Amino acid sequence: MNVINVLTWKDLFTMMTKDNGGRWTANEGTPAAKYIDENGYRTPSRAWPHSHSKPLLTKKFAKWLAAEEIK
Repeated sequence: MNVINVLTWKDLFTMMTKDNGGRWTANEGTPAAKYIDENGYRTPSRAWPHSHSKPLLTKKFAKWLAAEEIK
């Protein structure tokens, strides 16, 4: 049985950047940026600063990332 663990904030720090407005954005060239682009998540704003980071903390992203690593 394969157990998929979700990523933690510590894992995301290597793939994301936080700006002065508190918005988290995926760094270009990372798997996080590819996932965000493919799934059409909204651009972070001051009202929604985690619109890129929260989807990356899900099992759906962990499964997608595992599949990408196998390719």
